Amino acid sequence: MTLASAGWALRHLLEIGVLSPADVLGGLPEAEDVSVSHTAYRVTLGQVPRWFVKRANTERTLGRTLGEEATVYRMASEHAALAALLPRCESISPDKQVIVLEALDALVMHPTHDGLRAYGAAVAHVHDVMASPFGTTPWLVTALEARWGDYAWLSPAGARLLHRLRATPVARDGFATARREWRSGRLVHGDLRWANVLQSSGSGRVWLVDWELACSGDPAWDVGSMLADALATAVTADSAGDPWDTVWAQWRDVVAGYHAVARPSEPAWRHLMTRSVRLSAIRLVQTIMEYGHESDDVLDQAAALLEPWTLFLLQDARRIGHELASNGVA
Repeated sequence: MTLASAGWALRHLLEIGVLSPADVLGGLPEAEDVSVSHTAYRVTLGQVPRWFVKRANTERTLGRTLGEEATVYRMASEHAALAALLPRCESISPDKQVIVLEALDALVMHPTHDGLRAYGAAVAHVHDVMASPFGTTPWLVTALEARWGDYAWLSPAGARLLHRLRATPVARDGFATARREWRSGRLVHGDLRWANVLQSSGSGRVWLVDWELACSGDPAWDVGSMLADALATAVTADSAGDPWDTVWAQWRDVVAGYHAVARPSEPAWRHLMTRSVRLSAIRLVQTIMEYGHESDDVLDQAAALLEPWTLFLLQDARRIGHELASNGVA
């Protein structure tokens, strides 16, 4: 990471009036480059984090803009429960390519019993928001369909992974069922993982960040992403052991927190959990593909660990989903 005492982020804050010339002269502001996909800066004033500035980088993100994230922050102005889960938005540029947020005094959430329940509850509040069509369905839900051809645009290891899954009946049937049962109409974060969940070390308050893949979609994608993230983290942390007991306990905490807010009917709850388990398997495939950003060898290693879990979850989605629906609210 690099530091810049004067740079684009500071000029932008001055232009929109969030940062004053007096601040620049007296507070020694600094802009720390914390870019991951889009360009991002954390701006401190007097050594205190104050703002988080994001600028779209469509070249790095293969054409993806900040339009979806801007849509979510505008939704938050009409939904208090959603606004409470987001950093305060200071500014959205007219072309939706620059967003300025408050810099949170928070850390990436540690998956404790209470933290996981708060996480599940937060996501349930997100899904309470009805959303007109926006964003796109995660492409991996359709990844095994013929329309994607031979995956020539992917890395060799990524293409091999999808070819293997396409040739496996359990995977083909599971992906097809997930696509057929996909339900749209609710606000969906689209990219839930530990890194996108922040928690105050004092109050335990939870914030959800990085809404770049948000859409009007199926809540089961978000729930499945939470489940997949817990499983992938446990499996890759200790590939020699059996992580299932630990993962199952975390799953129960997450869905118990979700259920406490959502309060669905029993049939709807069982169906949501079954869809979520099936989509967690597909989300694991996305996790494997993301390892490929490092190298094909790393992707192959991740596939060796996580691909069997993908097939297990697809094979037993109904049974696991019903067990989760029963145990997760105990």
